[in-house]
Amino acid sequence: MSLTSALNIAQSGLNATGQRARVASSNIANVGTPGYVRRSVSLVDSQNGGVNISGTVRHTDTALSGLRRDAQSSSARSEQLNAVMTQLLAPYGDPNSGGGLQAAFDQMRGSLETLRNSPEALAAQESALFSLKDFTASLNSIAAGQANFRSQADQAITTDVQAANSILYTLEDLNADVVRTQAAGADANDLLDRRDNLVSELSEILPINVETDKNGAVRIATQSGLTLLGNTVHEIKFQPAQAVFAGDTSELVGGRLSIPQVDGRPIGPGTGTHALLDGRLSANLQLRDATIPEQGQALDQFAFEVADALQTAGMPIFNDAGAPVDISNLTGLAGRLSVASEIDPDTGGLPSRLRDGLNTVTEGPPGDDTRLNLIMEALSGRSGDFADLVDSVSSEAFRAERIHVGNLSRQATLLESEAAQSGVDLDYELQSLIAIEQSYSANARVIQSINDMFDALLRI
Repeated sequence: MSLTSALNIAQSGLNATGQRARVASSNIANVGTPGYVRRSVSLVDSQNGGVNISGTVRHTDTALSGLRRDAQSSSARSEQLNAVMTQLLAPYGDPNSGGGLQAAFDQMRGSLETLRNSPEALAAQESALFSLKDFTASLNSIAAGQANFRSQADQAITTDVQAANSILYTLEDLNADVVRTQAAGADANDLLDRRDNLVSELSEILPINVETDKNGAVRIATQSGLTLLGNTVHEIKFQPAQAVFAGDTSELVGGRLSIPQVDGRPIGPGTGTHALLDGRLSANLQLRDATIPEQGQALDQFAFEVADALQTAGMPIFNDAGAPVDISNLTGLAGRLSVASEIDPDTGGLPSRLRDGLNTVTEGPPGDDTRLNLIMEALSGRSGDFADLVDSVSSEAFRAERIHVGNLSRQATLLESEAAQSGVDLDYELQSLIAIEQSYSANARVIQSINDMFDALLRI
């Protein structure tokens, strides 16, 4: 082997170790950086016996990344459902700690029972009236909260649709940058990291399928196959509502609430061809169009059962915004239920009419409990209705929590597996730097020895 060949081999080794040192240093510097994928230098033998740098490799597992994205999508859905349903349950109260509708319902029955035992007591009459007003106020508040959560869900859908479209356009630009950079033989790994991070963000909004074409560009579609990013962006279309009311339904069933669409095809929740099964978008659509309206219907039904039982007993102390309650006008009743003006001093009424009858002009016998007995009998069967209502809401909330815990566990497992494949192991990288330093020193000594030999030859 000639000295020139030996010099070229040592120089190629020096170049390779220099590149390896730069990559290892980059790995160490990015320990803990979200989305950073570990790199290594790919070397190949050269024809003259040295080594050539063929590129820098990102250590990724496409299949594992896809499973992790699916888990993120499931967790994003269950997180939103769990958070909102926990808040929806709160105003019903806890039978063990009191508060909420539970306490208002118990207080109402207790105050009316006290009044029945002392119908002549003015304090008992006023206490009963206050408890009736607290009960309707609790119902009104829960109904208003449900409407507010539906409006928030609609706003969240708008935000996520805008975010998804923005991500898709950014990915389109990154695709062009990646293809151009790779075609020029340059390092596109930082661009690939950024692109993968955005793809992960998109998967939290809606579940997606991701493929990489022969040029290095990613192609993205919904899980049902609707293209979101091909040669161009296929925008998700959505029309936000200004407000959401109790009777509002989605356009899938002829209502006015918009459903997100891709190329004119709806991607709402449910079991349709292009239904979304995971992601925040799916969760908020379910909350807006199914879960909260169903809870609202149950609350309206309970309000009707209470008011109608009293109305049937001849003591309509609750009404529908001043009108008799009517099963044909059930939707939104819980938000409109109010105490009859005849017994409310704020509207010119008298609390004593709980004892004497709503249309009584003069006070009746102080100790008369006839009508109070009718009221208590009418309410006696409503405890079971209330228990069923709370059980239904709490069961949904607890189920959402269990599902979310399971999804988080699956996501954590996949993130750990992916980190083992793609993350930076600091101990390994530090050991690599030591080996790189030794290799660099060895190649440098070879070059120095060859230079000494050339100097010796020149002195002859």
